[in-house]
Amino acid sequence: MKMINTIKKMGFTDFITLGRNRILSGALWLFLSFIVIQNALSQNTQSQGVVQEKPTIMVIPSDIWCIRNGYYDEVLIGDKMEKSMDYKKAFQNNSEIRSFIAALSDYLASLDYPMKLLENQMKSIETDEAYLSLIESKNTGAPVQETAQDILNRRALPDIIFDLDFDKKEEMDLLTVSFTMNVIDAYTNNAIAGYAFDTKKSSGPITTKLTKAVNNFKDNFRNKLNLYLKDIKSNGRKVNIELRIFDGSPVDFETEFEYNGQIAELSDIIYLWFEENTIEGRFNEKSRTATSMVFEEVRMPNSTVSLSGKLRAMRISNYVGGLMNMLRKYDIPCKRIIRGQGKAILIIGDK
Repeated sequence: MKMINTIKKMGFTDFITLGRNRILSGALWLFLSFIVIQNALSQNTQSQGVVQEKPTIMVIPSDIWCIRNGYYDEVLIGDKMEKSMDYKKAFQNNSEIRSFIAALSDYLASLDYPMKLLENQMKSIETDEAYLSLIESKNTGAPVQETAQDILNRRALPDIIFDLDFDKKEEMDLLTVSFTMNVIDAYTNNAIAGYAFDTKKSSGPITTKLTKAVNNFKDNFRNKLNLYLKDIKSNGRKVNIELRIFDGSPVDFETEFEYNGQIAELSDIIYLWFEENTIEGRFNEKSRTATSMVFEEVRMPNSTVSLSGKLRAMRISNYVGGLMNMLRKYDIPCKRIIRGQGKAILIIGDK
């Protein structure tokens, strides 16, 4: 048993040398070869990590479609009036969007991709409200400093969004439908695939035309999605991370600390953490001030080891938890806010 454990720790080169030097008999060398190969395959499997879970997908009518069909409201955001899409009204009054989602959902279900229906999500949301404006320090009640967040807090955000636009033109009894869809990574807003399709003039229900559009689009979508998932598996998922400062915090990103025998600003220490905890050090520091840091296209590893020692899929909450643990070494408290799978906000200086 002791010999077997020693052999397991060997690399292929050392083991082959052992065989060439005839230190092991032929039969024993063959037996132990099996152990070495099996051990290597096991290590390779573990090194690959947990494969990315199948992404959840949701179809959302495009802003252009909503505005063209009157499904929007004028709302005051800051000091400007802006258009806010009224998805609930769209689903209540337009059967065509329902028909399309049903056709697309059937196809995605056949590929075993989970589908989130926007209509059902809207029903489960009683109120949409500002997000970070409601987040305060537990100790002081201080509001978040210089927050810049989406106004609406949508629950159960999808991984991938299908941004749908279609327009129909009728001449006599003949109908033509122009159909456009963009497939977007929901949390980086990166395009995965795009497709446009114009149906021929013909009679018949629009549902038939939409089904034909889906059938023409699905192979392109499947190929692009497979490339997208392959990239995630090889290079990690792209996520975005923002760091902010609570009002009244005793530290900011220009505060200096000792780091490996040197004096460094907190922002530089955080930057080094990302260098050491991204795949191949790949990330983009978009901005840095005394009160905020923004990192985009952070290549987060696909897997992590749980507290029980088991390998599991990396969640962004686990990932930024590692950054929080580093900050605790400097007695820096922080609050973690997670938006879906692809964005996290750390607010430093209190909880």
